[in-house]
Amino acid sequence: MKPSHALVTLVAPLMLLVSCTTGGKKNVELKTDEQKFSYVVGTQVGQGLKEQNLKVDVDVVAMAIGDAISGTPPRLTQDEMRNVMMGIQKKAQEKQMADAGQNRAKGDAFLA
Repeated sequence: MKPSHALVTLVAPLMLLVSCTTGGKKNVELKTDEQKFSYVVGTQVGQGLKEQNLKVDVDVVAMAIGDAISGTPPRLTQDEMRNVMMGIQKKAQEKQMADAGQNRAKGDAFLA
């Protein structure tokens, strides 16, 4: 799976959950299996986003889900979406490379 597809697969369930909970701020009783399942999905997606240090604007996510469900045309073109995803991935890779370089330097200093 391509990295951009992996990110979309991870974020999509979160967006669905967010749209159903008015920005993630509403305290909903978890009575039905659907509500409980939705909570489990949201928890897993949220933990994944946290582990990857991915930040999302919950209100914008909810807006995008609402647009998609209602059939409103996307506010970004496919090219814009692709460019945003590639830019985020590039920044993440650059940070990972910088962290690796720092860790290498620390390891070399320790071994010296």
